[in-house]
Amino acid sequence: MGYEMKGHVVGLMPAGEFLQEFLPTSQIPNYDASSFTSAFAPGVFSSTLSAVNEQHAYEPFINTMKYFTPQLSFIDSHNHADMVNCSSFTFSVKPDVCIYADATSRGTDISTAEIIIEFKWDYCHDTFREVGDSIISPTDNSMDTLGQITSYAAAQLGAQYRSHAFSVLIMPNFFHRYAQASPELRGIDTSVSPPSAEEAALARSRLKLPDAKRIFKVSIPIVDGSGMLTLIIPQPVAYGVPPIGRGTCTCPAFDLLNDKVVMFKDSCHTEFAISQHVLHAMTYPALSLSKSPRPSGFQALHGPCPNCDMAITLHTLHRLALNIVGVTLIKFESSHQLVQSIHDALIAHKDTYELAKVLHRDLSVGNIVVHNGIGLLIDWDLEKLVTIQGPRTKERTRVADDLESSLYVLLWTALKYTETSMDIVDQTLLLMQVFDGGSSKEGWLLTRTNLPHDAFVSRKSLDNLVAELCVFFSHWYTKIPDDERAALANLQLVLQAQSAVKGQLYMAVQKFMEESLAYKHEMGMKVLHSHNAVINLYDKHLQVPGWPEDPAVEQKVLMCKSAGRMVTKSILSSQAEVTPTGKKRRLNDIVAEDDSGAPSLHGVLSEVGDGMLSVTGLNELKSLKSHFIP
Repeated sequence: MGYEMKGHVVGLMPAGEFLQEFLPTSQIPNYDASSFTSAFAPGVFSSTLSAVNEQHAYEPFINTMKYFTPQLSFIDSHNHADMVNCSSFTFSVKPDVCIYADATSRGTDISTAEIIIEFKWDYCHDTFREVGDSIISPTDNSMDTLGQITSYAAAQLGAQYRSHAFSVLIMPNFFHRYAQASPELRGIDTSVSPPSAEEAALARSRLKLPDAKRIFKVSIPIVDGSGMLTLIIPQPVAYGVPPIGRGTCTCPAFDLLNDKVVMFKDSCHTEFAISQHVLHAMTYPALSLSKSPRPSGFQALHGPCPNCDMAITLHTLHRLALNIVGVTLIKFESSHQLVQSIHDALIAHKDTYELAKVLHRDLSVGNIVVHNGIGLLIDWDLEKLVTIQGPRTKERTRVADDLESSLYVLLWTALKYTETSMDIVDQTLLLMQVFDGGSSKEGWLLTRTNLPHDAFVSRKSLDNLVAELCVFFSHWYTKIPDDERAALANLQLVLQAQSAVKGQLYMAVQKFMEESLAYKHEMGMKVLHSHNAVINLYDKHLQVPGWPEDPAVEQKVLMCKSAGRMVTKSILSSQAEVTPTGKKRRLNDIVAEDDSGAPSLHGVLSEVGDGMLSVTGLNELKSLKSHFIP
């Protein structure tokens, strides 16, 4: 995570400027600077600085900070991981010290922590430096530290409704001001408040939430201007991913006014995420919609950052309530419903593009839900108004990109949640080849290696649809030699002069031309951006009888490490898959040997559900297959 974040850190800022920017005393009523001055005596941190090691520094530091911030509670949390909010992470969330606004919290609770502190006792672990082109030190230890503090901040931002968060090294004046600052200045989203006991009980019943789940209340204006909609929403869920570009929370919510469950979305963007054009063209109604400016996550400055050339963009908070609650695509009731839902999403994509001149730009597994058997295209955060000027515009290219994405949504979901004829290694090889980033998708489309003709058990229509979509989209990446293009052009000229070619000879030349790769490529390119052409392909195979009743069942795959990134077990992401144990196992930790001395697949299969098999890439996985699969 450190390597992913290093390009998003700005600074350095002198301590005084930082405090004035983010915790100005002018916004802290009755701030008493003299109380800090009186507490900050020479040697006040001597017991902390004289500690023999890092862990021995926690207690004296906490005891000293009580003089500066009696309003806050400092807790030694280094040995108490948050197993409630972060149990699914691949790493433990247990900061050295957590700061709370009350005196009742214990250990690590990322959903209520105000500030997170991480100690680093050795200079080699310092992430930041004051010399060089970057303020980030390039060493592995520095990247580890950056990844660690980023993961804690990401967890905090993910588990709370916040506009920003603070993570601090040792700076007493900061804590003194923070302790007296308002909730808004601390980064708390004050538009979210606790519900009454009666409201909470009713919402928990409707949303089927356990008593231990924290819930909140928020109000947003109704679209037609008739009033406000009050929603009860659960605590957001934290994910172990970098926070940049991930300021979205989506969840079912309870509508107090109408006594019903709706879908709630809270997100931050640089521009208004869902245009009124989309609202009129979408296949689901919006109940409420609001926006208000606020900084988001790490991007908290207006204009240029002091002492650096980077500009920090102010984001806008958007809240949306939808009148339906769909089921995620990976919970389809049959493979026919899976294909039908993607087909329906393509129709919605077509309608908004043609009727509202809006391009979705993010057709993916997570952005298609099923409601009453109908697929809905959601999450219009990346939508863009377009002007169609001709077949070669960028907008047309982006349409083709979205249409091609439907193939990958179908292929990935079918491979992960339906029965296949492939063994576990072949299935993992295919997932890695197609979905592990880079240019692998286009290379695979041209060769379609590792995908048998009968990949999906008892679902020939699904096999045929995937194969036909692969051929359809491969034209974009096919390179036709100049001599073949020239030969096609000559044939077309001959056929145009019908007097020179007649009868059976004409038919033979026509058939020869149509079977040429150059002709197929030319025809394919003409419809590559056509919604109707792709939708018709789905229609053709949906109408074939014999689709089985086969609800989604997650298939096992191996966990592999490729090109420095983790290939996930569930979602299309560059991040490490969340495992029940939270541990990554190396190959030599897992692979056992039988009596003959040959590696045994049993050792690997026993770890598929709970552990992670560390493999450096496709070649190593192929060599595993030669050992394990006869």
